[in-house]
Amino acid sequence: MKIIFYQNGEAININTSNLDLAGIYKKIKRLSENTTDKLRIYVSEERIEQLKQTETALEIIFEKEIEISSPAFGTEKIKRIFFPLSGDFIGNGESPVITIFLGTVNYYYPDALRNPTGYKDLMLLKNMVTKQI
Repeated sequence: MKIIFYQNGEAININTSNLDLAGIYKKIKRLSENTTDKLRIYVSEERIEQLKQTETALEIIFEKEIEISSPAFGTEKIKRIFFPLSGDFIGNGESPVITIFLGTVNYYYPDALRNPTGYKDLMLLKNMVTKQI
C-alpha cells in the first residue's frame, strides 16, 4: 500500500512500515460501505490533479486490486482511492458528508461517491496515516 498526503501543493509519501495497514484498510472499507449516493457532477482527472495542488487530500494506492462495496454502487474493484480533506468535497463535524474518488491503475472514475456521515471516520483515517509527519 502506498499512501500520499497532499498539503500546500506538496505530495508527502508516507512511510507505511510502522502503520496499522489492516486498520487502515478496515477504515477505508467502512468509509466506502457507508456511501449512499454518487456525486452528480463530472470530476475530471485534471480536477483531481488540481485538488492535489490546492487542497489537503489523502491518496491510497494498493499493490493489488481490492474489492469494495456499498448500496450506492454495488461491488467495485479498485486500485486506488482519493479522499479530499479540505475544500468543496468535504464537510465538517456539523455537516459530516465526505466525497470519495475510486480509481483504477490509470485514472479516477468521474462519478465520486458520497458518504453522508463519514467525516469522523475520515479524520480518524487521516490521523492514522499522518501521525509520523
